[in-house]
Amino acid sequence: MTDDFDATQISLLHGSRVSLAIDDLGPGDLLLKHLFVLPISAVKLDVGSLPGLPLNPRSRAVATAIIRMAQALGLDVVAERVESEHQAAFLRPRCAALQGFHAAAPMSADELTAWLGTRMPQPRRPSRRAAPRCTDRSHHELAGHAPALTARPSADR
Repeated sequence: MTDDFDATQISLLHGSRVSLAIDDLGPGDLLLKHLFVLPISAVKLDVGSLPGLPLNPRSRAVATAIIRMAQALGLDVVAERVESEHQAAFLRPRCAALQGFHAAAPMSADELTAWLGTRMPQPRRPSRRAAPRCTDRSHHELAGHAPALTARPSADR
């Protein structure tokens, strides 16, 4: 990001309830001042710039520091370029979302629709069967219903 951006336009977007994220926190052109002057809600951590994460102690320390800084500022962290289960296992409890080949390869809109169709829970359809009738007398009394009275011939008479 260069210094010639218009913060007013970005603030107008934020005022319209558009969530903004700073991309490529790490190797990008991010200046720390942008964390203070832009109304952002998330930062994107470029995992590809952290060699050997999570096994490399220096990469792990840098990732942890960036995540903690963002969270201390009340920002969500989106980890991008996540490519392995090891990276995902390390980042999943620390980040709001993960992106990368570990989740899926790039795809067209049609491919995405099909891919989501196999992974999204299907909506439950309401049953057309009639609700069972309650025959428990205590339930009716607790619910404020009068118990049904049945007249029986008395054996005494």
